[in-house]
Amino acid sequence: MLSPHETVTTLRVADFSRKDEIRRIEFSLISQLFTTPHEKGLYVIKLSELATLVSGKMLCPAGITDPEITTALPFSEAGNGAITLLDDVKKLGNLAKCTATAAILPLSVEEKLTTDMEKWNPCGIALILIESPYTAFAKIVSHFNPPIAPPVPGIHPRAIIDETAEIGPNVTIMANVVVGPHVTIGANSVLYPNVCVMEGVKIGSDTVLFPNVTVYEKCVIGNRCILHAGAVIGAYGFGYDSNSGRHVLSPQLGNVELADDVEIGANSTIDRATFGTTRVGQGTKIDNLVMVGHNCQIGQHNLFCSQVGVAGSSNTGNYVVLAGQVGLADHITLADHVIVGAQAGVPSSLTEAGTYLGAPATSINEMKRQFVAIKQLPDYWKTLKKLAQKENAES
Repeated sequence: MLSPHETVTTLRVADFSRKDEIRRIEFSLISQLFTTPHEKGLYVIKLSELATLVSGKMLCPAGITDPEITTALPFSEAGNGAITLLDDVKKLGNLAKCTATAAILPLSVEEKLTTDMEKWNPCGIALILIESPYTAFAKIVSHFNPPIAPPVPGIHPRAIIDETAEIGPNVTIMANVVVGPHVTIGANSVLYPNVCVMEGVKIGSDTVLFPNVTVYEKCVIGNRCILHAGAVIGAYGFGYDSNSGRHVLSPQLGNVELADDVEIGANSTIDRATFGTTRVGQGTKIDNLVMVGHNCQIGQHNLFCSQVGVAGSSNTGNYVVLAGQVGLADHITLADHVIVGAQAGVPSSLTEAGTYLGAPATSINEMKRQFVAIKQLPDYWKTLKKLAQKENAES
């Protein structure tokens, strides 16, 4: 039997005197291709089967046996037929207002539930109890909404590959990708449409470049990296010689190196070094819309949240966390295990591990004292006014 794809192709060339009929059949078949199994009603499964799938313990209130589940949704969206997630003991109280058919909870709530099921579960929700509810829920969501199949390896005919490029086994290169001279791409890597890889770039194995990623010349991308759509690796650093009265671009002779297991978010940029290398260490994860300047040395397993800006020649240690909209000045260093809170500004080096807040960034304990003092200012002001009035009256 022909697949829907093959049937559409056959119909297109079979009998052009029946165009209207062909269009109707083609539309019907294509609609089937883009209809998910859930929309077709194919994913109906007993709760006991889901409990077995995740190796969890099923716990049903009186009168509930083994309900059928058709989808998995977040708590705020879950209704009849859905299983949802309450992944923390503190959320047990939310079970009383749950509208789902079933829920996954931590195993640690079992004693409370068995002692007083009616109190904690007045809506009669069927339950799965498990040590790691978040991981189990992810597995169940994947059951109802399986990930799309990985792309088939091969080079699209509309890709432009320089003859000197070295392409490893099982690499996928999609339409409109441009691969420049002397590029090396490791096994099993995937380049989505419109990726541009310039001369001399080296890309490791099992790395994914999503649409519209640009990697400038001579940059190095490690193994198992993920570069999301629109990321730019190796653009010119923002450096100029202004001594002549004009802004003359500094030399741009360095490159960027991303170590293994690095992830770069959508539309984030890592600038090339002036002479040496801008580095991002192994396992570091960078969110969308992040800017890392030229010559920076980013440590291992850092986490940079959205809209972080790191000025040129700054260094971070290992396991550094920069929350959203943090700004780092140039030529500073952050020690290992530094955490900088959202919207903080860091004008100078932070040499000790810890949490820092504010602008300029200050240790969390000092910042708490400042917050308390600021809240007390109105009372201090009233006291000063009274003292001033008393002094004036006495004089």
